[in-house]
Amino acid sequence: MLALLGLVPGPALAQSVLVTGQIRHGAENRAVPGLWAVLHEVRRDTMASGPIDSSRTDAAGRYRLTLPRVDSSAVYFVSTNYQSIGYFSGAVRVEGGRRQADVDPVLVYDTTTTGTLRLARRMLAFHDTDRDAREVLELIEIENTGTHTRIARDSLSPVWTILLPPGAAGWEVGEGDLSPAALALAGDTVKVFAPIWPGGPRATSYHYTLTGSEFRIRLDQRTEEFDVLLQDTTGVVAGPAFDTLGVYDIEGRRFAAYRTGPLSAGTEITVSLSSPPLRAEQVVPFIAGAAALALAWGLWVALKRRPAAVSLASRHKAH
Repeated sequence: MLALLGLVPGPALAQSVLVTGQIRHGAENRAVPGLWAVLHEVRRDTMASGPIDSSRTDAAGRYRLTLPRVDSSAVYFVSTNYQSIGYFSGAVRVEGGRRQADVDPVLVYDTTTTGTLRLARRMLAFHDTDRDAREVLELIEIENTGTHTRIARDSLSPVWTILLPPGAAGWEVGEGDLSPAALALAGDTVKVFAPIWPGGPRATSYHYTLTGSEFRIRLDQRTEEFDVLLQDTTGVVAGPAFDTLGVYDIEGRRFAAYRTGPLSAGTEITVSLSSPPLRAEQVVPFIAGAAALALAWGLWVALKRRPAAVSLASRHKAH
């Protein structure tokens, strides 16, 4: 989660810092008094991580927390619990030796077991290997467009699901906003059990292998944006009209990027790749452990930060 929260910049500071903020009800736009606000510290040494201060919010929903000493290698954030759901602030940033850090309001919501979730974005990254099985890294963004946090009816009922491409094998969950324990695979369906609150999309990732050189992906739900990245830059993506976004150099590997959307359920996309040559340096599958996580979010961020490369003339919708 360190990559998602962001590191606190600047050198370590010896003096204490006052952390202030407010907890508000997102749908009703009102302050929420009497909730516990907890300041957390996350270090690379996870054994040293944990809560460091807490206080109740006052009548205006405000809290005051003390950070005794800033460690520039740590990440700090504030959490609260409302109707048994945990909500979190962005990273607490302490800059320029300031003695106070103001945190953006933490928004909480009532819960519901109904309501619509939408697939805001889906990206499939196909990696070259030295074998017939292709490594595929998939990243998704789920968005709640309602006014209540969507929760599961019970422990067996997922909040949301998505269908994997035919023949997907070796599925493993990766990094994201959702706890890995909140995702499960049943047959060819990924099930999400984590609460999804309104606001910005919640991102997660997983990877698997596909055998062959031509792959058909049939969408099981409306998808606002669909991206494909190919390490085999001679590969072909067919189906709906795709925009060609150019070639990205990510950690020494080059990926051709394509984008389309929105797409309706039932849309079919075909990815055709050339037969990979045998290369000694790729005897071990590329996606493994931390390398997969680093590349996953590197690709995700890079694709988001290059809007100028998009050819708007052929887009169904401006992004």
